[in-house]
Order: sequence, then structure tokens, then C-alpha cells
Amino acid sequence: MREIKRRCLRGDAFAMMPDPVVEKEYADGLQKPLSELAMSATRGCKAYYSTAKGRNTHFFPYHQAYYKWLTRKVDLKNYILLEKSVGAKSPVVRRGA
Repeated sequence: MREIKRRCLRGDAFAMMPDPVVEKEYADGLQKPLSELAMSATRGCKAYYSTAKGRNTHFFPYHQAYYKWLTRKVDLKNYILLEKSVGAKSPVVRRGA
């Protein structure tokens, strides 16, 4: 959030979104540990947080402290950045650095 605030304070418009490739790799990597939870479709629990194919779209399979550690810093290379300088007609879209 500091990075967004810093860039916006200059008067520029700035936004960022996860790179779809990075996001897919991350989500796919969670599926095996998620399938081992007691609340997984593979263990017999069919509920609203699983898709028709059994993909879990709700839980994080590890401790909250690990999630906090993972999200302590934003790695801009995992994001697509949209920047529009003051007076520019359209934003510049680029991969993070």
C-alpha cells in the first residue's frame, strides 16, 4: 500500500493487479495441500467452497502466521502495473520490476 500511496501522492494515477500467470501458478500450487484437508472434496466433504471439479477456492492450507509472512512484502515483479502520469491521455501498462 505504501507503494501505491507514494506514487499517487505525486499526482499520478497508479494501480496494480496480480499477473495472471503468477496467480495461476500460486493457486495451482495450493491444490495438493488443500486436497489433504479434512474439509476437502477428496475426503468426502462437498460444500460451497469447492467447484464442481473439486477445486477448493476458499481455504488456505497452512497456518495464518505463514500467510502473514508470505504477504509481508509486495514483490512488484508478480504484478501488472498501470500508471498514468498527470496530463497523459492513457495509462502505461507494464510488468512490475
